[in-house]
Amino acid sequence: MSSKKIFEVGMRLNNGAVVADTAVNSRNDRYVVAYWSICDQFVTWAVDNEGNAYWGHYFERLTDACNDLQNRVAG
Repeated sequence: MSSKKIFEVGMRLNNGAVVADTAVNSRNDRYVVAYWSICDQFVTWAVDNEGNAYWGHYFERLTDACNDLQNRVAG
């Protein structure tokens, strides 16, 4: 059984994106806002226990991505 990886601001996800913010919803689903230099955008992703990102929403502005993070966590 794998333990849950702790995501902190400034760390890199497995895909190389840098975490800018994190949040967990009431079901313990974890999400991050990250800067992904490959596409020069901010992305909100769901993340699994190993740090793999999936189900991304892409934004040009960090404020838009942070708002999306809050919406995703709220459900």
